[in-house]
Amino acid sequence: MRKLGLSLVMLVFALLGLIQTAQAIEFQPYVGGGLGHVLMNIEVDGVRSDRPDSTFGGYASIGFDYGEYVGGELRIGTTGTASFAVGGINFDTSVDWFLSYLAKLQFPVSEQFKIFTMAGGTTTSVTTTITTPGLLFINTGTNNISQTMTNGSFGAGADFQTGDQWEVGIEVMLYASGFSTLTANLRYSF
Repeated sequence: MRKLGLSLVMLVFALLGLIQTAQAIEFQPYVGGGLGHVLMNIEVDGVRSDRPDSTFGGYASIGFDYGEYVGGELRIGTTGTASFAVGGINFDTSVDWFLSYLAKLQFPVSEQFKIFTMAGGTTTSVTTTITTPGLLFINTGTNNISQTMTNGSFGAGADFQTGDQWEVGIEVMLYASGFSTLTANLRYSF
């Protein structure tokens, strides 16, 4: 009986320790977004430009920080249209939407500044209009191609805390589906 009582006391102290540890690790949800430069080089019907084109894009995000060093984020975004020509055929490509699911490792450099890396996957819906020019600048044919693909994504950035709940930052993300972004970010933590 004495062993059982000692075991129960130890179990209670162990559970209290776990509860205290769970409270010490802070779970902090946030919402945010980013706007910036998009460099596109998406393959369409086996054709890829030898010179990527630039456009504008953005995303909205929800995420969480779990303690100081890890987190996760979901993003949904879109881009403008990027154009390129191969062999006289014009390609106008835009990302209709993308959905990213990313894990985040972060390192606080100071009380207000942190650097981070992100990696995960992205599902992308792309529409490309292919125009074949004819004589005297009259188009002989237009074809729209839509494709959805899922690939890996990774990037890095830095955030600066401007107040108790606001952060601004900058990041570079590479999406294996054929585009990359350089964005300025804003986020609000709850």
